[in-house]
Amino acid sequence: MQAVYAKIVPLLVAVLVVLPQAPAQQTPEGAKLMQEMVTAYQAKEYDKAIEIGDRLVALEKTNPTHPYNMACLWALKGDSDKAVTWLGRSVELGFSDLNLLRSDPDLASIRETAGYKQAEAKMANKFEFNFEKAAAASKPIVVVPDGIDKEKAKVIVALHPYGGTAEWIVEKWQKVAAEAGAVLVAPRAVRKVEGRDGFSWGVTDEADVLLKNALQALASEHKIKPDKMVLTGFSQGAFMTFNLGLKHADKFCGLIPVAGRYSSREAELAEGTSLRIYMMVGAKDRAVSTNRRAKDTFTEAGVPCELVVYEGLGHAFPEDHEAELKKAVAYAFGGQAP
Repeated sequence: MQAVYAKIVPLLVAVLVVLPQAPAQQTPEGAKLMQEMVTAYQAKEYDKAIEIGDRLVALEKTNPTHPYNMACLWALKGDSDKAVTWLGRSVELGFSDLNLLRSDPDLASIRETAGYKQAEAKMANKFEFNFEKAAAASKPIVVVPDGIDKEKAKVIVALHPYGGTAEWIVEKWQKVAAEAGAVLVAPRAVRKVEGRDGFSWGVTDEADVLLKNALQALASEHKIKPDKMVLTGFSQGAFMTFNLGLKHADKFCGLIPVAGRYSSREAELAEGTSLRIYMMVGAKDRAVSTNRRAKDTFTEAGVPCELVVYEGLGHAFPEDHEAELKKAVAYAFGGQAP
């Protein structure tokens, strides 16, 4: 649990956020317990964290994150037998972040054990693939409306959700982008999600590479300007919109995260940015509280932002999504709030 924000929180990022559409794995009660575990971990109250972990495992039996975190906690306590047992259970449930497994300092005490090596080999055999090769082969969808001036065109870059596809997000955005006179770009994630037809963005660094590659491909055909480019995404794509949009604020004029979880780790990036941010989220979505926190953070930092919460809506686009996206686009490109 590398300082929580590098592991229960890459785990918060890689699972609780990156898998927001997996209700069988994550529940509101589970999210609350996870935050309690984070707090206990930060305080080095490992016995308390383990007690919370036991409750999480019982509550969300198919979530591989919880046994992984239990493995880390037992390794920190020096019980290698329990640590490797939990690690093996995590791999059986589908834990797939091989880079984290190999680099997580919380597992240092068990890396030379037979149990760890067996779990690592099993995970590598099942999940390891060449990300660099896959990323190089990943080509974004680029939709150019008729009559667009390539030298002056606006650009909307849209990131699909976990388990989704570029085609899915294009369907949501194509008409809106065309009416805005914008080229629509939909990068493709490369990590196949087991049991689904779609893909995951993986960790933020991988999503960053895929976004950069897509923008480079676009630049070879179009003259793109930061003051004419907006980044958007749904769910995991919206989480990446918050993270990468703030990280690369000089590349975009606006962000439109839809149903995405905001992490306080991005708060420090908000200072000084000229981005215009338009957040859309359902009142019943688990991400709504983080969006409200984002609104406060951005307002305090002097960042122009709007938050629209849709009553009765869960983890989804609003019913009349095209009309709502038009409002968001107008704001992100410099217009007034609707």
